[in-house]
Amino acid sequence: MQGLLNKFFITARSLKDVNGPYSFVELISTFRTETQSTLRTLTQEMDRPVVNYDEMEESCIKIKGSSS
Repeated sequence: MQGLLNKFFITARSLKDVNGPYSFVELISTFRTETQSTLRTLTQEMDRPVVNYDEMEESCIKIKGSSS
């Protein structure tokens, strides 16, 4: 697992060379902000008396897609 994470980290870090020195920091910041928002949505959905599993699945896919 660590080797796989290192590979993705190196790939993301290489964006710095293409898009400027702060693009990697912006990428991480954007991921963090969007993930927090999506997790908040999931938490709110689980607190409802009737859970909309389709909406929850969509949020999970959003997190998975943005972490790829």
